[in-house]
Amino acid sequence: MASRHEGTKSGRRSLRAALVVIVLAIVLGACAAANRSAVESFISQLFGPPAVELREVYKDKPDGPSFDHSALDTLLKKHVDANGWVDYAAIKADARTLDEYLAAVETAPLDELGRSPRLAFLLNAYNAFTIKLIVEHYPVDSIRDIPDAWDLVRWEVGGHTWSLNQIEHEQIRPAFVEPRIHFALVCAAAGCPPLRRASDL
Repeated sequence: MASRHEGTKSGRRSLRAALVVIVLAIVLGACAAANRSAVESFISQLFGPPAVELREVYKDKPDGPSFDHSALDTLLKKHVDANGWVDYAAIKADARTLDEYLAAVETAPLDELGRSPRLAFLLNAYNAFTIKLIVEHYPVDSIRDIPDAWDLVRWEVGGHTWSLNQIEHEQIRPAFVEPRIHFALVCAAAGCPPLRRASDL
Protein backbone atom coordinates (compact mmCIF):
# COMPACT_ATOMS: atom_id res chain seq x y z
CA MET A 1 0.00 0.00 0.00
CA ALA A 2 1.32 3.45 -0.88
CA SER A 3 2.24 5.75 1.97
CA ARG A 4 0.70 9.17 2.51
CA HIS A 5 4.05 10.71 1.48
CA GLU A 6 4.04 8.84 -1.84
CA GLY A 7 0.46 9.91 -2.46
CA THR A 8 1.36 13.53 -1.84
CA LYS A 9 4.31 13.32 -4.29
CA SER A 10 2.06 11.74 -6.91
CA GLY A 11 -0.52 14.46 -6.43
CA ARG A 12 2.13 17.16 -6.85
CA ARG A 13 3.37 15.57 -10.06
CA SER A 14 -0.17 15.47 -11.44
CA LEU A 15 -0.70 19.10 -10.47
CA ARG A 16 2.56 20.14 -12.15
CA ALA A 17 1.61 18.25 -15.33
CA ALA A 18 -1.79 19.92 -15.36
CA LEU A 19 -0.18 23.35 -14.89
CA VAL A 20 2.21 22.70 -17.77
CA VAL A 21 -0.72 21.79 -20.04
CA ILE A 22 -2.63 24.92 -18.97
CA VAL A 23 0.38 27.19 -19.53
CA LEU A 24 1.02 25.61 -22.94
CA ALA A 25 -2.62 26.12 -23.91
CA ILE A 26 -2.44 29.78 -22.81
CA VAL A 27 0.77 30.35 -24.78
CA LEU A 28 -0.64 28.72 -27.92
CA GLY A 29 -3.86 30.69 -27.52
CA ALA A 30 -1.92 33.93 -27.22
CA CYS A 31 0.13 33.04 -30.27
CA ALA A 32 -3.03 32.24 -32.20
CA ALA A 33 -4.47 35.60 -31.32
CA ALA A 34 -1.26 37.41 -32.19
CA ASN A 35 -0.07 35.48 -35.19
CA ARG A 36 -2.07 32.64 -36.68
CA SER A 37 0.59 31.83 -39.30
CA ALA A 38 3.19 31.30 -36.55
CA VAL A 39 0.96 28.70 -34.91
CA GLU A 40 0.32 26.99 -38.23
CA SER A 41 4.07 26.92 -38.88
CA PHE A 42 4.70 25.45 -35.42
CA ILE A 43 2.05 22.75 -35.95
CA SER A 44 3.44 22.03 -39.42
CA GLN A 45 6.88 21.45 -37.93
CA LEU A 46 5.40 19.04 -35.40
CA PHE A 47 3.23 17.04 -37.77
CA GLY A 48 4.87 17.53 -41.17
CA PRO A 49 4.04 19.78 -44.12
CA PRO A 50 0.43 20.45 -45.06
CA ALA A 51 -1.08 18.71 -48.05
CA VAL A 52 -0.34 20.34 -51.38
CA GLU A 53 -3.17 22.61 -52.46
CA LEU A 54 -4.14 21.48 -55.92
CA ARG A 55 -4.60 24.22 -58.49
CA GLU A 56 -4.36 24.61 -62.23
CA VAL A 57 -1.40 26.80 -63.05
CA TYR A 58 -1.38 26.50 -66.86
CA LYS A 59 -3.98 27.06 -69.55
CA ASP A 60 -4.34 25.15 -72.76
CA LYS A 61 -2.96 26.84 -75.87
CA PRO A 62 -4.82 25.55 -78.94
CA ASP A 63 -2.28 27.20 -81.24
CA GLY A 64 0.74 26.38 -79.04
CA PRO A 65 3.56 23.97 -79.85
CA SER A 66 3.39 20.21 -79.32
CA PHE A 67 6.01 17.58 -78.58
CA ASP A 68 6.60 14.29 -80.38
CA HIS A 69 6.67 11.33 -77.97
CA SER A 70 6.77 8.66 -80.69
CA ALA A 71 10.33 7.54 -79.80
CA LEU A 72 9.26 6.87 -76.22
CA ASP A 73 6.11 5.12 -77.47
CA THR A 74 8.25 2.81 -79.62
CA LEU A 75 10.53 2.04 -76.68
CA LEU A 76 7.66 1.28 -74.30
CA LYS A 77 5.81 -0.93 -76.76
CA LYS A 78 8.97 -2.96 -77.42
CA HIS A 79 10.27 -3.35 -73.88
CA VAL A 80 7.34 -3.10 -71.44
CA ASP A 81 4.92 -6.01 -71.11
CA ALA A 82 1.17 -5.92 -70.54
CA ASN A 83 1.67 -6.04 -66.75
CA GLY A 84 4.02 -3.06 -66.70
CA TRP A 85 7.24 -5.05 -66.26
CA VAL A 86 10.21 -3.35 -67.92
CA ASP A 87 12.95 -5.29 -69.72
CA TYR A 88 15.82 -3.03 -68.67
CA ALA A 89 18.45 -5.27 -70.26
CA ALA A 90 16.73 -4.88 -73.64
CA ILE A 91 16.46 -1.11 -73.18
CA LYS A 92 20.14 -0.95 -72.32
CA ALA A 93 20.87 -2.71 -75.60
CA ASP A 94 18.47 -0.29 -77.33
CA ALA A 95 19.90 2.78 -75.59
CA ARG A 96 20.01 4.87 -78.76
CA THR A 97 16.21 5.22 -78.90
CA LEU A 98 16.03 6.35 -75.28
CA ASP A 99 18.95 8.74 -75.67
CA GLU A 100 17.43 10.32 -78.77
CA TYR A 101 14.18 10.89 -76.90
CA LEU A 102 16.01 12.45 -73.92
CA ALA A 103 18.00 14.71 -76.25
CA ALA A 104 14.70 15.98 -77.66
CA VAL A 105 13.35 16.50 -74.11
CA GLU A 106 16.42 18.60 -73.31
CA THR A 107 15.67 21.14 -76.06
CA ALA A 108 11.86 21.02 -76.00
CA PRO A 109 9.89 24.30 -75.81
CA LEU A 110 8.58 23.45 -72.32
CA ASP A 111 7.76 27.01 -71.28
CA GLU A 112 5.61 27.49 -74.40
CA LEU A 113 3.55 24.32 -73.99
CA GLY A 114 -0.10 24.58 -72.98
CA ARG A 115 -1.57 22.82 -69.99
CA SER A 116 -2.27 19.32 -71.38
CA PRO A 117 0.86 18.99 -73.58
CA ARG A 118 2.97 20.28 -70.67
CA LEU A 119 1.56 17.71 -68.26
CA ALA A 120 2.06 14.84 -70.73
CA PHE A 121 5.57 16.09 -71.46
CA LEU A 122 6.59 16.26 -67.79
CA LEU A 123 5.12 12.85 -66.96
CA ASN A 124 6.83 11.21 -69.93
CA ALA A 125 10.12 12.97 -69.19
CA TYR A 126 10.00 11.82 -65.56
CA ASN A 127 9.34 8.21 -66.56
CA ALA A 128 12.03 8.29 -69.26
CA PHE A 129 14.59 9.74 -66.83
CA THR A 130 13.71 7.02 -64.33
CA ILE A 131 14.24 4.34 -66.97
CA LYS A 132 17.56 5.95 -67.92
CA LEU A 133 18.67 5.98 -64.29
CA ILE A 134 17.91 2.27 -63.87
CA VAL A 135 19.61 1.40 -67.17
CA GLU A 136 22.74 3.31 -66.12
CA HIS A 137 23.01 1.18 -62.98
CA TYR A 138 21.69 -2.07 -64.43
CA PRO A 139 21.72 -4.70 -63.07
CA VAL A 140 20.38 -3.21 -59.83
CA ASP A 141 17.87 -4.79 -57.45
CA SER A 142 16.00 -1.59 -56.67
CA ILE A 143 16.05 2.09 -57.55
CA ARG A 144 16.42 2.62 -53.81
CA ASP A 145 19.92 1.15 -54.10
CA ILE A 146 20.98 4.06 -56.32
CA PRO A 147 22.40 6.90 -54.17
CA ASP A 148 20.24 10.05 -54.25
CA ALA A 149 18.15 8.57 -57.06
CA TRP A 150 15.35 11.10 -56.69
CA ASP A 151 17.47 14.04 -55.53
CA LEU A 152 20.22 14.26 -58.15
CA VAL A 153 19.81 17.58 -59.97
CA ARG A 154 20.91 16.35 -63.40
CA TRP A 155 17.94 15.96 -65.74
CA GLU A 156 17.72 18.47 -68.60
CA VAL A 157 14.13 19.44 -69.29
CA GLY A 158 13.42 22.12 -71.88
CA GLY A 159 16.17 24.44 -70.76
CA HIS A 160 15.86 23.60 -67.04
CA THR A 161 17.89 21.22 -64.90
CA TRP A 162 15.90 19.38 -62.22
CA SER A 163 15.94 16.31 -60.01
CA LEU A 164 13.19 13.71 -60.23
CA ASN A 165 11.78 15.04 -56.96
CA GLN A 166 11.71 18.57 -58.35
CA ILE A 167 9.89 17.42 -61.46
CA GLU A 168 7.31 15.54 -59.41
CA HIS A 169 6.81 17.79 -56.40
CA GLU A 170 7.48 21.24 -57.89
CA GLN A 171 6.54 20.98 -61.56
CA ILE A 172 3.75 18.38 -61.65
CA ARG A 173 1.76 17.78 -58.46
CA PRO A 174 1.19 21.42 -57.34
CA ALA A 175 0.41 22.68 -60.86
CA PHE A 176 -2.28 20.32 -62.19
CA VAL A 177 -5.62 19.18 -60.80
CA GLU A 178 -5.34 15.77 -62.40
CA PRO A 179 -6.02 12.51 -60.49
CA ARG A 180 -4.48 10.41 -63.28
CA ILE A 181 -1.04 11.70 -62.24
CA HIS A 182 -0.99 9.03 -59.51
CA PHE A 183 -1.23 6.30 -62.13
CA ALA A 184 0.96 7.86 -64.82
CA LEU A 185 3.99 8.82 -62.72
CA VAL A 186 6.17 5.75 -62.23
CA CYS A 187 9.12 5.79 -59.80
CA ALA A 188 10.35 2.25 -60.61
CA ALA A 189 9.88 1.06 -57.02
CA ALA A 190 7.75 -1.93 -56.07
CA GLY A 191 5.04 0.30 -54.59
CA CYS A 192 4.67 2.43 -57.74
CA PRO A 193 2.01 1.95 -60.41
CA PRO A 194 2.97 -0.25 -63.37
CA LEU A 195 4.51 1.53 -66.36
CA ARG A 196 2.07 1.91 -69.23
CA ARG A 197 3.06 0.87 -72.74
CA ALA A 198 2.11 4.26 -74.23
CA SER A 199 3.18 7.84 -73.63
CA ASP A 200 -0.29 9.40 -73.72
CA LEU A 201 -1.92 10.30 -70.41
